[in-house]
Amino acid sequence: DNPGWFSDTAQWWASTKQLLHDLGWVWTDTNRPNLLDEYMPQLLAGISHFFLAINLMATGVTPKVGFEMYFDKTSVKEILDEDPKRKKKKLTPESIERPRPDIFLDVLVKLGLCSEEKRKAALDGGIGGTVSEGFKVTKMKVGNMKFRTRVITNHIKVTFEPGKPVEAKLYSAAQYAWTNQRGPKKKARLESTEEIRNEL
Repeated sequence: DNPGWFSDTAQWWASTKQLLHDLGWVWTDTNRPNLLDEYMPQLLAGISHFFLAINLMATGVTPKVGFEMYFDKTSVKEILDEDPKRKKKKLTPESIERPRPDIFLDVLVKLGLCSEEKRKAALDGGIGGTVSEGFKVTKMKVGNMKFRTRVITNHIKVTFEPGKPVEAKLYSAAQYAWTNQRGPKKKARLESTEEIRNEL
C-alpha cells in the first residue's frame, strides 16, 4: 500500500521479493536465476494491486509462485489517499495511468505471454475500467425470480515455476442483479465456483 511503488515498480518488486524470502520462498531455477527480477518490474505496470499465490507444504514454501493482477480504480484511489501530498502532487488514477489493463496486456504481448488477438479479447471482456463493456447481458429466471447476469474479466494470474514456461491466465467472474424483487434492486458479484480461465 505504498503510493511510491506505482512510479517505481523495481522497488515494488524488491519489497515483494523480500516478503517472499521472509516467508521462506526461494527461486530454484538455476537455468533462469534472474527470471522474476527481469519480468516482475515490467508486469507491475498498469495494475492497481495484486495478490500472491504460494504453495505451503509440510517442508515449507515451494518455488512455484503466482501473482493475481487486478485493475480496480477504487483500490488505486485508496492507496493514493495515503500520500499526504497527493493534492499538491495532483495524484489521480488518471495521472499515474492506473489502472490501465491495456498497458499491462501490452507487456504480456511483449514478453510472449499473450497474443494480440487475446489481448483484444481480454479488453472486450470488460477488464478493469471497461466493466460496462462486459460480455452480453443475459436475462435468466429461476422459479419466480428473474435476474440479469453477465461474465466479465476479473483478474489475470501470472505463474512462475522452475523448469516450466511462464503462464498467464485470465479469470472471469459472473455478475448478477435481481430484477423483480421489492424495493431497491440488490446487486452482488459472484466468482464462479468452478474457475473460468483461459490461457492468454
